Amino acid sequence: MTAQYILRVWNEARASEGADFYENLKAGTGLTEEQVTTAFADWNRLSYEEAFQISRRQGLTVREGGFQAYLAEQYGQTPVQETL
Repeated sequence: MTAQYILRVWNEARASEGADFYENLKAGTGLTEEQVTTAFADWNRLSYEEAFQISRRQGLTVREGGFQAYLAEQYGQTPVQETL
């Protein structure tokens, strides 16, 4: 699962009106709310240099999708239905 794919599903989940963000994210990525919140706590403990390197490896900037790049590196599983 690529960072770009996670970012796309993330943005779609955020834009869904009347739907649960985490349910939509899980449907598209297989990531649970617990996985995402735990990863976010871990992400916040990284140095900027570490975050920069992760984002760079995944083809994104920290600003445009650093956390999604981190998710891709932590949970690089086969996506539920990745279609990029």
